Amino acid sequence: MLDARLRPLIDPPLNALGRMLARAGVSANGVTCAGIMLGLGAGLAISHAFYGWGLALILLNRLLDGLDGAVARATKMSDFGGYLDIVGDFVFYISVPLGFA
Repeated sequence: MLDARLRPLIDPPLNALGRMLARAGVSANGVTCAGIMLGLGAGLAISHAFYGWGLALILLNRLLDGLDGAVARATKMSDFGGYLDIVGDFVFYISVPLGFA
């Protein structure tokens, strides 16, 4: 519901940044893997009660989760990249709640 209203505001700067990263040689899969590492780091930070760091890592993870698609659209989208993105989402969805547990 909110996604449809926020997309027109979020997509233009995200796509512009994605094009810049693609021109610099950054791959979409690299962005996804970096996001996975940040998601795991967020869970680890939260598990050690570093909630500020956890929040910062969560926000960076979410940024990279949107940015990997923008980089892929600027270069070449692949089935493996889509699969890796979904795996990254699930890693995030598991690690953060587990960190609180």
